[in-house]
Amino acid sequence: MPAPDSLIPSEWFAKAEEDIRAAELLLVHGGPLGIAAFLTQQAVEKYFKGYLLSTGWPFERIHDLEADRRSVSPRCRVRAVPARLPAHHRVLH
Repeated sequence: MPAPDSLIPSEWFAKAEEDIRAAELLLVHGGPLGIAAFLTQQAVEKYFKGYLLSTGWPFERIHDLEADRRSVSPRCRVRAVPARLPAHHRVLH
């Protein structure tokens, strides 16, 4: 995994690919769907961070997809992965 403050997009893309491969293995072998969904969502975050870094985005060490999303487009929407949240938090925006 890239260092949490890595500024190298390819490191984030490589880790995203690793998450996708793990999710595929879970799906092929009947693993938990919720974990596969979580890994896929994590991969999207890593691809997104890699993309932002490749465009010169000023790296901030926060875990706030909404803030990251606003730096790209006000029309982009962030959604949670319901399978990873308790029932009372399963509201998509």
